[in-house]
Order: sequence, then structure tokens, then C-alpha cells
Amino acid sequence: MLVYKKMAIYKKDKNFKNLLNIMNYEGLVKKLGYIDSTLSKSGPSDSLVEIIENYSSNFLEDVSNIYSLIREKEMKDPLTYTSDKTEIPRKFQSLSLENSLDNYLRTKVSDDDVKLYLDETLIARYSSNKKDKIGKAIDIDEETIYGRIHLNGDFFTHIDPPKKIETTSDMRNLAKTFFNVSGKNHVALIQHMEEDSSSNEHYHNFEELIVQLAGISYLEIRNINDDTKRKIVEMGPGDIYNIPAKSLHKVNTLDTGSITIPIKQTNPKKKDHLYQDKSSRRIKEELQDIINMPHNTSKEEVIEELDSYYGALKNSEKKKLTEIISNNSKRGYTHNLLNEFKEQIDS
Repeated sequence: MLVYKKMAIYKKDKNFKNLLNIMNYEGLVKKLGYIDSTLSKSGPSDSLVEIIENYSSNFLEDVSNIYSLIREKEMKDPLTYTSDKTEIPRKFQSLSLENSLDNYLRTKVSDDDVKLYLDETLIARYSSNKKDKIGKAIDIDEETIYGRIHLNGDFFTHIDPPKKIETTSDMRNLAKTFFNVSGKNHVALIQHMEEDSSSNEHYHNFEELIVQLAGISYLEIRNINDDTKRKIVEMGPGDIYNIPAKSLHKVNTLDTGSITIPIKQTNPKKKDHLYQDKSSRRIKEELQDIINMPHNTSKEEVIEELDSYYGALKNSEKKKLTEIISNNSKRGYTHNLLNEFKEQIDS
């Protein structure tokens, strides 16, 4: 019964807790298959069904084996979750603050950890050692970031939220919560990126606060009305930066991984992760930057860089690129490498 209770807490499913009492063999197989498909995202595995078939006379042993298998699946992830997963609550947590949210956020940095406080309450902490555990925790084992993220379970209500859609972003959500500040809905995430990575460029209708919990990030911020104007902000542990509303931005990493906490106002019924195509002027400037790579760069390396740049563009942006090359070629302004590259993509 103890193992069933653990699994019931694990999935927050009252029906699952009752399976032992009703001895429903088919229901048990179906439920365990659902859990396995949820974890693996590839459908029920034969191993789960096989365990049930081999040990159907001893339900407690069945569940013990299944529970061990689930924990084993989690341990294969480089980020190890040492707390029960919970669902996002329907009602937002509430905070009553007199001023804007950034006045109530502060960090405390020491040699081996970074703490984030909201209204003088510790909500997240990164520690470079794993000797202690406060609340919920996520262990990170990478070359450039090794340590433990401690979470205030009363604030961060959902650990390891699933990714609903596939994107080209290298950013991964580790935790998520919704809360209410003076009647306005907000969302907070804990996000992880490995070294030499980038998130998608996007903007929001509301300002966004970015807290650097570990590693180093480079915020790339652009004016939505003139995306050729760019600002780079280096973020180190404990830094907090306010990204203005309707500013194009993305997060980049170079030599180290990164743990960040973005916090912003949101409307749960309206999408606020918005995208905008690159302007033709910006594409033209970025093409010129590639062509002007150092003189010791080979022709093949430049073509490879152009190919990589082209592959990352949206279809509408690719059309702009080919039009730029074609128009400049007619005027005799296009670099030979660009003409060669256009012939390559046309073929």
C-alpha cells in the first residue's frame, strides 16, 4: 500500500491509489501503460506489461518494480528530479505588492551558491555542491555546470513541465509556476541551456525580468521597430535584467551552460510568446557580416556559414534573402560568393 500511495502522490491520481483495493488487473495494466507513455513519450513499453504478467499474483511487488523502473527512467536524464511531480494549480497564487515586481526581487551571491528572494521569501537557490537539499531539487551534471537547484515547493508548483511543441530553441524548461501580483497574472520559469546554445528570438506584450541563477548568458535585445539596432547584455550569477515590453530578445550561451529564471506578466488565455520576421535590412547586414569574415577564412568555410544561416531562417525570410541577392546581382553589387551561394540553393 505504501508504494501505491507514493505513486498516487507522484501522479496526483486518486483512482490510481484505489487500484490495489479493487484488484483490477486490466485497469492496472492500462494505468501503468499510461504512466510509462507519459514518461517516455513513445507509448507503453513491453517491460511494464511483462512485469505485470510475471508478477500478477503479487500486486505489491508489481508496483514496487514499476516504481523502480520509473525512477530508473528519471535517473537517465542528466537533470535528476528528486521531488514528486505535481500539476499546475487552476488558481493562481496571490501576492499583494504595492510597487512593481522588480522592487521585490533580490539575489544573494556567495562563493558556492546564488539565492533568489521574492518579497523576502527564498524561492530558488543554486548550489555548486550537493551536500544539502532544501525543498524540491534538481541536480545538474554537466562539464560547465555542476550542482543543485533548490526550489521552494510552495512557489514552483510544476517540476519538469512537458514541452508542448517542437521548436528550434535550445532552451529547456525545468520548472514553472503561475502566481498573481495585485490582481495581475504572472508566470515564472526555471530554464536551462547548455553551452554554445541559443533560444528563439521572440517578444512579449509585457516587460520581462530575467534572473541569472547559474552560468553565464548573453541577452541579445533588439528594437521591434528597427531590428538592426542590437544590444548585448552579459548576465552573470545573481544578475537581474528588465527587458522592456515589445523588445525582440533571445538568450545565447558560449563557453558555459546557463540557468535563468524569467518572470513576467501573462494572460493565461492569450498567447504572449510572439515572433517577428527579420527585416530585409537586417538580413542584408547579417549577410555582409558573413562575407566579411576574417581574411584567413576559406571560401568553403564562408559558404558553410551562409548555408547554416540560410537553414535557420523562416521560409518568408529565405525569400527576402534570395530577393536581396538577386536585386543586388542585377546592379552588379553582389559579392561573387553570394552569387555562388544563390546558385547552390536554387539547385
